[in-house]
Amino acid sequence: EAEVRRTAADAVRVLARWETEGSTLQAVWFAEEDRRSLRALLRGAVSAAPAAARLSGLVPSPLLPNRALELLARCATPRDVVGQLILLHHPEASALSPLVAQAQPGLLELELVLLRGMARRGLEAAGRGDDNLRAYVAAQLDLGNVQTALLLAGSPIEAEPTAFFVDGGRALGPEVFAKAAVAADLEHAAQLLEPALATSVWTPLVRQRLLPVGTLERRALAAAIAWQRTVGRAEPLSSATALRFLLRLRAWRLDLSRLVWAAAMGASPAIVEAELVTPWS
Repeated sequence: EAEVRRTAADAVRVLARWETEGSTLQAVWFAEEDRRSLRALLRGAVSAAPAAARLSGLVPSPLLPNRALELLARCATPRDVVGQLILLHHPEASALSPLVAQAQPGLLELELVLLRGMARRGLEAAGRGDDNLRAYVAAQLDLGNVQTALLLAGSPIEAEPTAFFVDGGRALGPEVFAKAAVAADLEHAAQLLEPALATSVWTPLVRQRLLPVGTLERRALAAAIAWQRTVGRAEPLSSATALRFLLRLRAWRLDLSRLVWAAAMGASPAIVEAELVTPWS
């Protein structure tokens, strides 16, 4: 796991030398990576997962370097994680702090803070980039809202469902989101979300169905790689080529981490293959 993180971080540093628009692309990328890392670390603290499992598939960033990730992975509680983030001056620390003060912090509320933080950083950086980068950030926010709606479906909601919606996407509006969030079950929520996604980059998710929720991110990553490959062929001087490289890097490290853990646990090859992002050849 440590070698996977080191190799991925080295690849991103090499890309930085070739980026011609300052840190625009990497600012978008690291906003996503920080959200993924903090989500995994907070989930791990809630479930008391081993430190190595919490670090699986994570990549260091300027705000969360490797030593910080390892320190956060050893925290016993979500409160300890956020306490360290305060010391690191992470921009999401202040918003997370009141949530972890509760005896049993809600994962949904924590993840919503992280999604909003990614939206703020990603939209600001993408505004300095090209059309493709802006479309990519909007698509990622649409996907985040889809995930939130599916998490809310079938459960009682005390607040207005639109309070859980994050602005910045293009395909999914707050009205459809609210209807899906209060749906009786996941199947009904997926049926409500599908028409909104049918004309977006997430069309493959519509064809493959959105359920189960656990497979959504893997399918979305594969769809995003295919999307950026298509854009890159039509617009080779756009951000698509570098963005596709970063997406493939994410798929590589996630797949390699799964293969390593599966080998250590003696998992069935058929099960492991079904969980891989891309069929490498």
